[in-house]
Amino acid sequence: MSSAHKTRSPLGAVLAGAAGVVLLGVSYTAVADAPGWPAADAVLPVAYRVLAGVSALCAVWMSGSWLRWRYTPVGKLARLRAQAARNGGFATRLQVYRHAGWWWIHRHKARALRPSFGFWRRWTAPMREYAVRLVKAGWLLSVYASLEQVTIRISPPRGGKTGELCCHVVDAPGAVVVTSTKVDVVVKTIDSRRLAGPVAIFNPEGMGGSRYTGTFCWNPLTGCDDPMIAHRRAVSMMGGAPASESIGETGFWTSQGVRALSQFLHAAALDHRSMLDVLAWVSDPARHVETVRGLLARSRGGEAWMHDFGHFAERTSGRTQSSITTTVMPALEWLKDPALQAVVLPSPGGDFNVEAFLELRGTLYLLSDGDGVSVAPLFAALVDFLWYEAKKIASRTGEEGRLDPPCTFVLDECANICPVPLQRWTSDGGGRGMPLHLAFQSRSQLYVKWGQDGGRTIWGNAGAVLIYGNILDENDLEAFSRLCGERDEPVESTSDDGRVTTSVRSVRIMPPEDIRLLPEFSALVLRGSLPAVVGQVPMIWGRKDARRDRKRAELAARRAQAAAAPRERSISRRIGSDAA
Repeated sequence: MSSAHKTRSPLGAVLAGAAGVVLLGVSYTAVADAPGWPAADAVLPVAYRVLAGVSALCAVWMSGSWLRWRYTPVGKLARLRAQAARNGGFATRLQVYRHAGWWWIHRHKARALRPSFGFWRRWTAPMREYAVRLVKAGWLLSVYASLEQVTIRISPPRGGKTGELCCHVVDAPGAVVVTSTKVDVVVKTIDSRRLAGPVAIFNPEGMGGSRYTGTFCWNPLTGCDDPMIAHRRAVSMMGGAPASESIGETGFWTSQGVRALSQFLHAAALDHRSMLDVLAWVSDPARHVETVRGLLARSRGGEAWMHDFGHFAERTSGRTQSSITTTVMPALEWLKDPALQAVVLPSPGGDFNVEAFLELRGTLYLLSDGDGVSVAPLFAALVDFLWYEAKKIASRTGEEGRLDPPCTFVLDECANICPVPLQRWTSDGGGRGMPLHLAFQSRSQLYVKWGQDGGRTIWGNAGAVLIYGNILDENDLEAFSRLCGERDEPVESTSDDGRVTTSVRSVRIMPPEDIRLLPEFSALVLRGSLPAVVGQVPMIWGRKDARRDRKRAELAARRAQAAAAPRERSISRRIGSDAA
Protein backbone atom coordinates (compact mmCIF):
# COMPACT_ATOMS: atom_id res chain seq x y z
CA MET A 1 0.00 0.00 0.00
CA SER A 2 1.58 3.26 -1.10
CA SER A 3 2.16 6.12 1.34
CA ALA A 4 -0.54 8.20 -0.36
CA HIS A 5 -3.16 5.72 0.80
CA LYS A 6 -1.89 5.21 4.38
CA THR A 7 -3.99 6.49 7.27
CA ARG A 8 -3.22 6.63 10.95
CA SER A 9 -4.03 3.34 12.64
CA PRO A 10 -6.19 3.55 15.76
CA LEU A 11 -3.76 1.27 17.62
CA GLY A 12 -1.65 4.15 18.85
CA ALA A 13 -4.66 6.06 20.05
CA VAL A 14 -6.00 3.00 21.83
CA LEU A 15 -2.67 2.43 23.64
CA ALA A 16 -2.38 6.12 24.58
CA GLY A 17 -5.92 6.20 25.94
CA ALA A 18 -5.40 2.98 27.89
CA ALA A 19 -2.15 4.32 29.35
CA GLY A 20 -3.89 7.55 30.36
CA VAL A 21 -6.66 5.68 32.12
CA VAL A 22 -4.14 3.49 33.97
CA LEU A 23 -2.13 6.52 35.07
CA LEU A 24 -5.27 8.27 36.24
CA GLY A 25 -6.22 5.26 38.34
CA VAL A 26 -2.72 4.95 39.80
CA SER A 27 -2.57 8.65 40.65
CA TYR A 28 -5.96 8.59 42.31
CA THR A 29 -4.98 5.55 44.36
CA ALA A 30 -1.72 7.17 45.36
CA VAL A 31 -3.45 10.35 46.54
CA ALA A 32 -6.26 8.46 48.26
CA ASP A 33 -3.77 6.28 50.18
CA ALA A 34 -1.51 9.20 51.10
CA PRO A 35 -1.31 10.03 54.84
CA GLY A 36 -3.37 12.96 55.89
CA TRP A 37 -5.84 12.62 52.98
CA PRO A 38 -8.36 15.37 53.73
CA ALA A 39 -12.10 15.33 53.45
CA ALA A 40 -14.07 15.15 50.18
CA ASP A 41 -13.78 18.89 49.58
CA ALA A 42 -9.99 18.75 49.40
CA VAL A 43 -8.35 20.03 46.24
CA LEU A 44 -6.16 17.69 44.19
CA PRO A 45 -2.60 18.79 43.69
CA VAL A 46 -1.85 20.51 40.40
CA ALA A 47 0.24 17.61 39.12
CA TYR A 48 -2.61 15.17 39.52
CA ARG A 49 -5.09 17.54 37.83
CA VAL A 50 -2.74 17.86 34.85
CA LEU A 51 -2.42 14.09 34.71
CA ALA A 52 -6.20 13.69 34.78
CA GLY A 53 -6.59 16.23 31.96
CA VAL A 54 -4.00 14.48 29.82
CA SER A 55 -5.77 11.17 30.42
CA ALA A 56 -9.10 12.65 29.38
CA LEU A 57 -7.58 14.09 26.19
CA CYS A 58 -6.05 10.72 25.35
CA ALA A 59 -9.42 9.05 25.83
CA VAL A 60 -11.12 11.59 23.53
CA TRP A 61 -8.39 11.17 20.94
CA MET A 62 -8.72 7.42 21.18
CA SER A 63 -12.49 7.58 20.65
CA GLY A 64 -12.27 10.02 17.73
CA SER A 65 -9.57 8.05 15.94
CA TRP A 66 -11.45 4.81 16.38
CA LEU A 67 -14.73 6.31 15.10
CA ARG A 68 -12.94 7.85 12.12
CA TRP A 69 -11.23 4.55 11.30
CA ARG A 70 -14.45 2.59 11.73
CA TYR A 71 -17.19 4.71 10.18
CA THR A 72 -15.89 7.43 7.85
CA PRO A 73 -15.44 6.67 4.11
CA VAL A 74 -11.70 7.37 4.34
CA GLY A 75 -11.33 4.96 7.22
CA LYS A 76 -13.39 2.27 5.50
CA LEU A 77 -11.35 2.60 2.32
CA ALA A 78 -8.11 2.38 4.29
CA ARG A 79 -9.36 -0.68 6.11
CA LEU A 80 -10.33 -2.38 2.83
CA ARG A 81 -6.94 -1.58 1.34
CA ALA A 82 -5.12 -2.87 4.41
CA GLN A 83 -7.09 -6.12 4.36
CA ALA A 84 -6.51 -6.58 0.63
CA ALA A 85 -2.79 -5.84 1.03
CA ARG A 86 -2.50 -8.73 3.46
CA ASN A 87 -3.98 -11.01 0.76
CA GLY A 88 -1.83 -9.91 -2.16
CA GLY A 89 -4.37 -7.29 -3.28
CA PHE A 90 -7.24 -9.78 -3.65
CA ALA A 91 -10.37 -9.85 -1.53
CA THR A 92 -10.07 -11.73 1.75
CA ARG A 93 -12.52 -14.34 2.94
CA LEU A 94 -13.94 -11.88 5.45
CA GLN A 95 -14.46 -9.23 2.77
CA VAL A 96 -16.25 -11.68 0.50
CA TYR A 97 -18.42 -12.88 3.34
CA ARG A 98 -19.34 -9.37 4.52
CA HIS A 99 -19.81 -7.68 1.14
CA ALA A 100 -20.77 -10.44 -1.34
CA GLY A 101 -21.72 -13.47 0.70
CA TRP A 102 -24.68 -15.08 2.39
CA TRP A 103 -24.80 -12.62 5.29
CA TRP A 104 -24.70 -9.55 3.05
CA ILE A 105 -27.55 -10.81 0.87
CA HIS A 106 -29.86 -11.77 3.71
CA ARG A 107 -29.01 -8.82 5.95
CA HIS A 108 -29.16 -5.99 3.41
CA LYS A 109 -31.02 -7.18 0.29
CA ALA A 110 -33.57 -9.88 1.11
CA ARG A 111 -36.35 -7.59 2.33
CA ALA A 112 -36.15 -5.29 -0.71
CA LEU A 113 -35.76 -8.07 -3.27
CA ARG A 114 -38.63 -10.24 -2.04
CA PRO A 115 -41.09 -8.00 -0.15
CA SER A 116 -43.68 -10.80 -0.04
CA PHE A 117 -41.46 -12.94 2.21
CA GLY A 118 -41.94 -12.82 5.94
CA PHE A 119 -39.08 -12.70 8.44
CA TRP A 120 -38.68 -16.46 8.81
CA ARG A 121 -39.04 -17.11 5.08
CA ARG A 122 -36.39 -14.49 4.27
CA TRP A 123 -33.77 -16.21 6.41
CA THR A 124 -34.60 -19.78 5.39
CA ALA A 125 -35.19 -19.33 1.65
CA PRO A 126 -32.37 -20.56 -0.64
CA MET A 127 -29.94 -18.03 -2.05
CA ARG A 128 -31.34 -18.35 -5.58
CA GLU A 129 -34.41 -16.40 -4.39
CA TYR A 130 -32.25 -13.32 -3.89
CA ALA A 131 -28.96 -13.70 -5.74
CA VAL A 132 -26.90 -15.53 -8.33
CA ARG A 133 -23.62 -17.24 -7.55
CA LEU A 134 -20.79 -15.82 -9.63
CA VAL A 135 -17.81 -17.94 -8.59
CA LYS A 136 -16.73 -20.31 -5.87
CA ALA A 137 -13.80 -18.55 -4.21
CA GLY A 138 -12.79 -21.26 -1.76
CA TRP A 139 -14.03 -23.90 0.62
CA LEU A 140 -17.62 -22.99 1.60
CA LEU A 141 -17.12 -19.50 0.17
CA SER A 142 -18.94 -18.10 -2.87
CA VAL A 143 -19.23 -14.64 -4.38
CA TYR A 144 -22.83 -13.59 -5.05
CA ALA A 145 -24.52 -10.77 -6.93
CA SER A 146 -28.00 -9.74 -5.86
CA LEU A 147 -30.87 -9.97 -8.32
CA GLU A 148 -30.97 -6.19 -8.68
CA GLN A 149 -27.42 -6.08 -10.05
CA VAL A 150 -26.59 -6.32 -13.75
CA THR A 151 -24.00 -9.00 -14.47
CA ILE A 152 -21.76 -9.00 -17.53
CA ARG A 153 -19.42 -11.74 -18.62
CA ILE A 154 -16.63 -11.33 -21.18
CA SER A 155 -15.45 -14.54 -22.80
CA PRO A 156 -14.20 -15.59 -26.23
CA PRO A 157 -16.17 -18.25 -28.11
CA ARG A 158 -16.34 -21.62 -26.34
CA GLY A 159 -14.97 -20.09 -23.17
CA GLY A 160 -17.70 -21.46 -20.91
CA LYS A 161 -20.04 -18.50 -20.50
CA THR A 162 -23.05 -20.42 -21.86
CA GLY A 163 -22.63 -23.15 -19.24
CA GLU A 164 -22.58 -20.51 -16.52
CA LEU A 165 -25.64 -18.72 -17.91
CA CYS A 166 -27.56 -22.00 -17.86
CA CYS A 167 -27.15 -22.03 -14.06
CA HIS A 168 -28.91 -18.66 -13.85
CA VAL A 169 -31.73 -19.97 -16.05
CA VAL A 170 -32.25 -22.97 -13.75
CA ASP A 171 -32.01 -20.89 -10.56
CA ALA A 172 -34.32 -18.07 -11.66
CA PRO A 173 -37.07 -17.75 -9.02
CA GLY A 174 -39.64 -16.40 -11.47
CA ALA A 175 -40.21 -16.10 -15.20
CA VAL A 176 -37.21 -16.20 -17.54
CA VAL A 177 -36.52 -14.84 -21.03
CA VAL A 178 -33.50 -16.45 -22.70
CA THR A 179 -31.77 -15.59 -25.96
CA SER A 180 -28.99 -17.71 -27.41
CA THR A 181 -27.36 -18.99 -30.58
CA LYS A 182 -27.00 -22.49 -29.10
CA VAL A 183 -29.57 -25.21 -28.55
CA ASP A 184 -27.45 -26.35 -25.58
CA VAL A 185 -29.19 -23.75 -23.41
CA VAL A 186 -32.54 -25.43 -24.04
CA VAL A 187 -31.22 -28.99 -23.77
CA LYS A 188 -29.57 -28.43 -20.39
CA THR A 189 -32.25 -26.30 -18.72
CA ILE A 190 -35.66 -27.17 -20.17
CA ASP A 191 -36.30 -30.09 -17.83
CA SER A 192 -35.68 -27.96 -14.75
CA ARG A 193 -37.74 -25.07 -16.08
CA ARG A 194 -40.70 -27.33 -16.88
CA LEU A 195 -40.89 -28.11 -13.17
CA ALA A 196 -41.17 -24.38 -12.45
CA GLY A 197 -43.81 -23.46 -15.03
CA PRO A 198 -44.82 -23.50 -18.71
CA VAL A 199 -42.10 -23.43 -21.37
CA ALA A 200 -42.27 -21.87 -24.85
CA ILE A 201 -39.62 -21.97 -27.58
CA PHE A 202 -39.42 -19.30 -30.26
CA ASN A 203 -37.18 -20.97 -32.82
CA PRO A 204 -38.26 -19.77 -36.27
CA GLU A 205 -35.12 -21.11 -37.95
CA GLY A 206 -35.69 -24.66 -36.66
CA MET A 207 -32.39 -25.08 -34.82
CA GLY A 208 -31.89 -28.46 -33.17
CA GLY A 209 -34.53 -30.32 -35.17
CA SER A 210 -38.24 -30.74 -34.65
CA ARG A 211 -37.95 -31.32 -30.90
CA TYR A 212 -37.00 -27.69 -30.29
CA THR A 213 -38.96 -26.00 -33.05
CA GLY A 214 -41.80 -24.99 -30.76
CA THR A 215 -45.21 -23.59 -31.54
CA PHE A 216 -44.75 -20.10 -30.12
CA CYS A 217 -45.92 -17.30 -32.41
CA TRP A 218 -46.01 -13.56 -31.88
CA ASN A 219 -47.47 -10.80 -34.00
CA PRO A 220 -45.23 -7.69 -33.96
CA LEU A 221 -48.34 -5.55 -34.53
CA THR A 222 -49.62 -6.47 -31.05
CA GLY A 223 -50.48 -3.25 -29.25
CA CYS A 224 -49.50 -1.03 -32.18
CA ASP A 225 -53.01 0.44 -32.31
CA ASP A 226 -51.58 2.62 -29.54
CA PRO A 227 -49.46 5.31 -31.28
CA MET A 228 -46.76 5.30 -28.61
CA ILE A 229 -46.35 1.52 -28.71
CA ALA A 230 -46.13 1.67 -32.51
CA HIS A 231 -43.29 4.18 -32.16
CA ARG A 232 -41.56 2.02 -29.56
CA ARG A 233 -41.88 -1.06 -31.79
CA ALA A 234 -40.36 0.84 -34.70
CA VAL A 235 -37.44 1.99 -32.53
CA SER A 236 -36.68 -1.58 -31.42
CA MET A 237 -36.89 -2.97 -34.96
CA MET A 238 -34.66 -0.27 -36.38
CA GLY A 239 -32.23 -0.76 -33.51
CA GLY A 240 -31.91 -4.44 -34.36
CA ALA A 241 -31.45 -3.87 -38.09
CA PRO A 242 -27.97 -4.30 -39.58
CA ALA A 243 -26.34 -0.94 -40.14
CA SER A 244 -26.20 0.23 -43.73
CA GLU A 245 -22.76 1.42 -44.79
CA SER A 246 -23.96 2.90 -48.08
CA ILE A 247 -25.85 5.79 -46.51
CA GLY A 248 -24.13 8.67 -44.80
CA GLU A 249 -25.50 10.46 -41.72
CA THR A 250 -26.79 7.21 -40.30
CA GLY A 251 -28.39 8.84 -37.26
CA PHE A 252 -30.55 11.16 -39.37
CA TRP A 253 -31.76 8.44 -41.72
CA THR A 254 -32.42 6.04 -38.85
CA SER A 255 -34.63 8.61 -37.13
CA GLN A 256 -36.51 9.17 -40.37
CA GLY A 257 -36.87 5.41 -40.82
CA VAL A 258 -38.33 5.08 -37.31
CA ARG A 259 -40.78 7.86 -38.11
CA ALA A 260 -41.99 6.18 -41.31
CA LEU A 261 -42.05 2.62 -39.93
CA SER A 262 -44.08 3.66 -36.88
CA GLN A 263 -46.73 5.13 -39.21
CA PHE A 264 -46.97 1.91 -41.22
CA LEU A 265 -47.10 -0.28 -38.09
CA HIS A 266 -49.80 1.90 -36.56
CA ALA A 267 -51.90 1.88 -39.74
CA ALA A 268 -51.65 -1.91 -40.10
CA ALA A 269 -52.67 -2.50 -36.47
CA LEU A 270 -55.71 -0.24 -36.78
CA ASP A 271 -57.11 -2.43 -39.58
CA HIS A 272 -55.90 -5.79 -38.19
CA ARG A 273 -53.49 -6.25 -41.09
CA SER A 274 -50.27 -8.30 -41.01
CA MET A 275 -46.57 -7.58 -41.27
CA LEU A 276 -46.71 -8.59 -44.95
CA ASP A 277 -48.85 -5.50 -45.57
CA VAL A 278 -46.25 -3.38 -43.79
CA LEU A 279 -43.55 -4.86 -46.03
CA ALA A 280 -45.61 -4.07 -49.14
CA TRP A 281 -46.19 -0.46 -48.01
CA VAL A 282 -42.51 0.11 -47.27
CA SER A 283 -41.46 -1.45 -50.58
CA ASP A 284 -43.74 0.87 -52.62
CA PRO A 285 -45.07 3.72 -50.45
CA ALA A 286 -46.32 5.83 -53.39
CA ARG A 287 -48.71 3.08 -54.46
CA HIS A 288 -50.36 2.77 -51.03
CA VAL A 289 -50.56 6.40 -49.94
CA GLU A 290 -54.36 6.59 -49.88
CA THR A 291 -54.73 3.26 -48.11
CA VAL A 292 -52.37 4.22 -45.31
CA ARG A 293 -53.87 7.71 -45.05
CA GLY A 294 -57.36 6.29 -44.69
CA LEU A 295 -56.27 3.92 -41.95
CA LEU A 296 -54.43 6.61 -40.01
CA ALA A 297 -57.63 8.66 -40.00
CA ARG A 298 -58.93 6.16 -37.41
CA SER A 299 -56.03 6.80 -35.06
CA ARG A 300 -56.44 8.31 -31.65
CA GLY A 301 -53.65 10.64 -32.71
CA GLY A 302 -56.05 12.02 -35.30
CA GLU A 303 -54.82 14.74 -37.57
CA ALA A 304 -51.29 14.73 -36.11
CA TRP A 305 -50.52 11.32 -37.60
CA MET A 306 -52.20 12.18 -40.91
CA HIS A 307 -50.17 15.37 -41.21
CA ASP A 308 -46.99 13.54 -40.36
CA PHE A 309 -47.68 10.87 -42.98
CA GLY A 310 -48.68 13.54 -45.48
CA HIS A 311 -45.31 15.20 -45.00
CA PHE A 312 -43.59 11.89 -45.77
CA ALA A 313 -45.81 10.96 -48.74
CA GLU A 314 -46.36 14.32 -50.43
CA ARG A 315 -43.77 16.88 -49.34
CA THR A 316 -40.75 14.57 -49.36
CA SER A 317 -38.88 14.21 -52.62
CA GLY A 318 -38.76 10.84 -54.31
CA ARG A 319 -35.02 10.52 -53.70
CA THR A 320 -35.40 11.24 -49.99
CA GLN A 321 -38.30 8.79 -49.74
CA SER A 322 -36.14 6.15 -51.38
CA SER A 323 -33.35 6.76 -48.88
CA ILE A 324 -35.78 6.47 -45.97
CA THR A 325 -37.32 3.21 -47.19
CA THR A 326 -33.87 1.85 -47.97
CA THR A 327 -33.01 2.47 -44.33
CA VAL A 328 -36.20 0.70 -43.17
CA MET A 329 -35.91 -2.38 -45.38
CA PRO A 330 -33.12 -4.14 -43.39
CA ALA A 331 -35.46 -4.10 -40.36
CA LEU A 332 -38.03 -6.10 -42.39
CA GLU A 333 -35.64 -8.33 -44.33
CA TRP A 334 -36.59 -11.36 -42.22
CA LEU A 335 -40.12 -11.26 -43.67
CA LYS A 336 -38.78 -12.70 -46.91
CA ASP A 337 -38.30 -16.07 -45.17
CA PRO A 338 -41.52 -18.17 -45.33
CA ALA A 339 -40.71 -19.83 -41.99
CA LEU A 340 -40.44 -16.43 -40.31
CA GLN A 341 -43.64 -15.23 -41.97
CA ALA A 342 -45.52 -18.14 -40.41
CA VAL A 343 -44.56 -17.20 -36.83
CA VAL A 344 -45.57 -13.53 -37.04
CA LEU A 345 -48.95 -13.78 -38.75
CA PRO A 346 -51.97 -13.13 -36.49
CA SER A 347 -52.61 -16.26 -34.41
CA PRO A 348 -56.11 -17.59 -33.73
CA GLY A 349 -55.00 -18.27 -30.15
CA GLY A 350 -54.77 -14.57 -29.40
CA ASP A 351 -51.92 -12.37 -28.22
CA PHE A 352 -49.19 -13.44 -25.83
CA ASN A 353 -50.38 -12.89 -22.25
CA VAL A 354 -47.41 -11.43 -20.40
CA GLU A 355 -49.22 -11.19 -17.07
CA ALA A 356 -50.03 -14.93 -17.09
CA PHE A 357 -46.46 -15.65 -18.20
CA LEU A 358 -45.10 -13.83 -15.14
CA GLU A 359 -47.64 -15.28 -12.74
CA LEU A 360 -47.03 -18.89 -13.86
CA ARG A 361 -43.23 -18.39 -13.81
CA GLY A 362 -42.89 -19.39 -17.43
CA THR A 363 -39.81 -19.65 -19.59
CA LEU A 364 -39.36 -18.32 -23.12
CA TYR A 365 -36.38 -19.40 -25.24
CA LEU A 366 -35.46 -17.35 -28.31
CA LEU A 367 -33.04 -19.21 -30.57
CA SER A 368 -31.22 -18.07 -33.70
CA ASP A 369 -27.96 -19.15 -35.27
CA GLY A 370 -27.16 -15.57 -36.30
CA ASP A 371 -26.46 -16.54 -39.94
CA GLY A 372 -28.46 -15.91 -43.07
CA VAL A 373 -31.39 -13.50 -42.77
CA SER A 374 -31.03 -11.52 -39.57
CA VAL A 375 -33.84 -12.07 -37.07
CA ALA A 376 -32.34 -9.48 -34.70
CA PRO A 377 -35.08 -6.89 -35.47
CA LEU A 378 -37.78 -9.45 -34.67
CA PHE A 379 -36.08 -10.67 -31.49
CA ALA A 380 -35.36 -7.11 -30.36
CA ALA A 381 -39.01 -6.15 -30.87
CA LEU A 382 -40.27 -9.22 -28.98
CA VAL A 383 -37.92 -8.83 -26.00
CA ASP A 384 -38.64 -5.10 -25.86
CA PHE A 385 -42.37 -5.92 -25.83
CA LEU A 386 -41.87 -8.31 -22.91
CA TRP A 387 -39.73 -5.78 -21.04
CA TYR A 388 -42.23 -2.97 -21.53
CA GLU A 389 -45.20 -5.07 -20.44
CA ALA A 390 -43.34 -6.46 -17.41
CA LYS A 391 -42.34 -2.92 -16.47
CA LYS A 392 -45.99 -1.79 -16.59
CA ILE A 393 -47.04 -4.73 -14.43
CA ALA A 394 -44.26 -3.96 -11.96
CA SER A 395 -45.41 -0.35 -11.64
CA ARG A 396 -48.82 -1.62 -10.50
CA THR A 397 -47.35 -4.08 -7.98
CA GLY A 398 -47.41 -2.70 -4.44
CA GLU A 399 -45.59 0.37 -3.20
CA GLU A 400 -42.16 -0.88 -4.26
CA GLY A 401 -43.02 -1.10 -7.98
CA ARG A 402 -41.06 -4.35 -8.15
CA LEU A 403 -41.94 -7.75 -9.63
CA ASP A 404 -42.09 -10.44 -6.98
CA PRO A 405 -40.82 -12.97 -7.98
CA PRO A 406 -38.54 -11.19 -10.46
CA CYS A 407 -38.52 -11.76 -14.21
CA THR A 408 -35.00 -12.67 -15.29
CA PHE A 409 -33.56 -11.75 -18.71
CA VAL A 410 -30.63 -13.97 -19.71
CA LEU A 411 -29.34 -12.48 -22.96
CA ASP A 412 -26.55 -14.51 -24.52
CA GLU A 413 -25.06 -13.10 -27.73
CA CYS A 414 -27.50 -10.20 -27.47
CA ALA A 415 -25.24 -7.95 -29.55
CA ASN A 416 -25.75 -10.28 -32.53
CA ILE A 417 -29.32 -11.54 -32.24
CA CYS A 418 -31.12 -9.21 -29.78
CA PRO A 419 -29.67 -5.68 -29.63
CA VAL A 420 -32.16 -4.11 -27.22
CA PRO A 421 -31.51 -0.66 -25.64
CA LEU A 422 -29.36 -1.94 -22.79
CA GLN A 423 -28.04 1.52 -21.99
CA ARG A 424 -31.50 2.30 -20.56
CA TRP A 425 -32.42 -1.12 -19.25
CA THR A 426 -29.25 -1.61 -17.18
CA SER A 427 -29.97 1.53 -15.18
CA ASP A 428 -33.64 0.74 -14.53
CA GLY A 429 -34.24 -3.01 -14.49
CA GLY A 430 -32.78 -4.02 -11.14
CA GLY A 431 -35.04 -1.76 -9.11
CA ARG A 432 -38.13 -3.13 -10.87
CA GLY A 433 -37.41 -6.81 -10.31
CA MET A 434 -36.10 -7.46 -13.82
CA PRO A 435 -32.45 -8.59 -13.48
CA LEU A 436 -30.22 -8.75 -16.53
CA HIS A 437 -27.46 -11.29 -17.21
CA LEU A 438 -25.50 -10.38 -20.32
CA ALA A 439 -22.76 -12.17 -22.26
CA PHE A 440 -20.33 -10.71 -24.80
CA GLN A 441 -17.28 -12.01 -26.60
CA SER A 442 -15.36 -8.77 -26.03
CA ARG A 443 -15.90 -5.19 -24.93
CA SER A 444 -15.69 -4.07 -28.55
CA GLN A 445 -19.11 -5.66 -29.17
CA LEU A 446 -20.59 -3.10 -26.79
CA TYR A 447 -19.02 -0.17 -28.61
CA VAL A 448 -19.77 -1.44 -32.11
CA LYS A 449 -23.47 -2.07 -31.47
CA TRP A 450 -24.36 0.63 -28.95
CA GLY A 451 -21.71 3.22 -29.78
CA GLN A 452 -18.96 4.57 -27.54
CA ASP A 453 -21.30 6.41 -25.17
CA GLY A 454 -23.86 3.61 -25.02
CA GLY A 455 -21.20 0.95 -24.51
CA ARG A 456 -19.57 2.89 -21.67
CA THR A 457 -22.98 3.38 -20.07
CA ILE A 458 -23.74 -0.35 -20.16
CA TRP A 459 -20.29 -1.18 -18.81
CA GLY A 460 -20.59 1.40 -16.03
CA ASN A 461 -24.02 0.13 -14.95
CA ALA A 462 -22.76 -3.41 -14.38
CA GLY A 463 -22.89 -4.52 -10.77
CA ALA A 464 -20.55 -7.45 -11.40
CA VAL A 465 -18.26 -8.41 -14.29
CA LEU A 466 -16.87 -11.89 -14.94
CA ILE A 467 -13.76 -12.04 -17.11
CA TYR A 468 -12.79 -15.43 -18.49
CA GLY A 469 -9.34 -16.48 -19.66
CA ASN A 470 -7.95 -16.90 -23.18
CA ILE A 471 -8.75 -13.27 -24.11
CA LEU A 472 -6.35 -12.05 -26.78
CA ASP A 473 -7.40 -8.40 -27.10
CA GLU A 474 -4.54 -6.35 -25.64
CA ASN A 475 -6.70 -3.30 -24.91
CA ASP A 476 -9.23 -5.36 -22.98
CA LEU A 477 -6.53 -7.15 -20.99
CA GLU A 478 -4.85 -3.87 -20.08
CA ALA A 479 -8.16 -2.30 -19.04
CA PHE A 480 -9.09 -5.28 -16.85
CA SER A 481 -5.65 -5.27 -15.27
CA ARG A 482 -5.93 -1.58 -14.38
CA LEU A 483 -9.34 -2.15 -12.82
CA CYS A 484 -7.82 -4.74 -10.47
CA GLY A 485 -5.44 -2.08 -9.10
CA GLU A 486 -1.92 -2.27 -7.75
CA ARG A 487 -0.20 -3.45 -4.59
CA ASP A 488 3.09 -2.60 -2.90
CA GLU A 489 5.85 -5.17 -3.17
CA PRO A 490 9.08 -5.02 -1.15
CA VAL A 491 12.26 -5.20 -3.20
CA GLU A 492 15.67 -5.94 -1.73
CA SER A 493 18.81 -4.59 -3.34
CA THR A 494 22.46 -5.10 -2.43
CA SER A 495 24.97 -2.31 -2.83
CA ASP A 496 28.63 -2.71 -3.81
CA ASP A 497 29.74 -2.68 -0.20
CA GLY A 498 27.35 -5.53 0.68
CA ARG A 499 24.63 -3.54 2.43
CA VAL A 500 21.09 -4.76 1.81
CA THR A 501 18.38 -2.14 1.44
CA THR A 502 14.66 -2.66 1.05
CA SER A 503 12.42 -0.47 -1.08
CA VAL A 504 8.80 -0.64 -2.14
CA ARG A 505 7.49 -0.70 -5.69
CA SER A 506 3.93 -0.85 -7.06
CA VAL A 507 2.98 -3.88 -9.14
CA ARG A 508 -0.27 -4.95 -10.78
CA ILE A 509 -2.47 -7.26 -8.76
CA MET A 510 -3.48 -9.07 -11.96
CA PRO A 511 -1.08 -8.42 -14.85
CA PRO A 512 -2.58 -8.78 -18.34
CA GLU A 513 -0.75 -12.05 -18.95
CA ASP A 514 -2.21 -13.58 -15.78
CA ILE A 515 -5.74 -12.71 -16.91
CA ARG A 516 -5.10 -14.35 -20.29
CA LEU A 517 -3.79 -17.47 -18.58
CA LEU A 518 -6.74 -17.99 -16.25
CA PRO A 519 -7.54 -21.74 -16.04
CA GLU A 520 -10.51 -23.20 -17.85
CA PHE A 521 -13.87 -22.47 -16.21
CA SER A 522 -12.25 -19.90 -13.92
CA ALA A 523 -12.96 -16.19 -13.98
CA LEU A 524 -11.81 -12.88 -12.56
CA VAL A 525 -14.67 -11.12 -10.76
CA LEU A 526 -14.89 -7.34 -10.52
CA ARG A 527 -17.81 -6.56 -8.26
CA GLY A 528 -18.63 -3.15 -6.83
CA SER A 529 -16.20 -1.98 -4.14
CA LEU A 530 -14.94 -5.50 -3.48
CA PRO A 531 -11.29 -6.14 -4.39
CA ALA A 532 -10.63 -8.53 -7.24
CA VAL A 533 -11.60 -12.18 -6.78
CA VAL A 534 -10.53 -15.19 -8.83
CA GLY A 535 -12.68 -18.29 -8.50
CA GLN A 536 -14.23 -21.33 -10.12
CA VAL A 537 -17.28 -20.61 -12.25
CA PRO A 538 -20.27 -22.93 -11.66
CA MET A 539 -21.20 -24.89 -14.78
CA ILE A 540 -24.53 -26.50 -15.52
CA TRP A 541 -23.04 -29.95 -16.15
CA GLY A 542 -21.67 -29.95 -12.61
CA ARG A 543 -25.08 -29.31 -11.05
CA LYS A 544 -26.57 -32.35 -9.34
CA ASP A 545 -30.06 -30.84 -9.31
CA ALA A 546 -29.99 -30.24 -13.09
CA ARG A 547 -28.90 -33.83 -13.71
CA ARG A 548 -31.60 -35.07 -11.36
CA ASP A 549 -34.29 -33.05 -13.15
CA ARG A 550 -33.15 -34.41 -16.50
CA LYS A 551 -33.29 -38.00 -15.26
CA ARG A 552 -36.77 -37.40 -13.88
CA ALA A 553 -37.91 -36.00 -17.22
CA GLU A 554 -36.44 -38.97 -19.12
CA LEU A 555 -38.11 -41.38 -16.71
CA ALA A 556 -41.47 -39.63 -17.12
CA ALA A 557 -41.11 -39.77 -20.91
CA ARG A 558 -40.36 -43.49 -20.84
CA ARG A 559 -43.35 -44.13 -18.57
CA ALA A 560 -45.60 -42.14 -20.88
CA GLN A 561 -44.30 -44.07 -23.88
CA ALA A 562 -44.81 -47.39 -22.10
CA ALA A 563 -48.34 -46.41 -21.10
CA ALA A 564 -49.17 -45.41 -24.68
CA ALA A 565 -47.80 -48.62 -26.25
CA PRO A 566 -50.67 -50.97 -25.14
CA ARG A 567 -53.22 -48.47 -26.36
CA GLU A 568 -51.52 -48.25 -29.75
CA ARG A 569 -51.44 -52.07 -30.03
CA SER A 570 -55.14 -52.24 -29.09
CA ILE A 571 -56.01 -49.69 -31.76
CA SER A 572 -53.93 -51.61 -34.32
CA ARG A 573 -55.76 -54.88 -33.52
CA ARG A 574 -59.13 -53.15 -33.78
CA ILE A 575 -58.25 -51.64 -37.14
CA GLY A 576 -57.02 -55.03 -38.34
CA SER A 577 -60.19 -56.85 -37.23
CA ASP A 578 -62.40 -54.22 -38.82
CA ALA A 579 -60.52 -54.54 -42.08
CA ALA A 580 -60.90 -58.33 -42.00
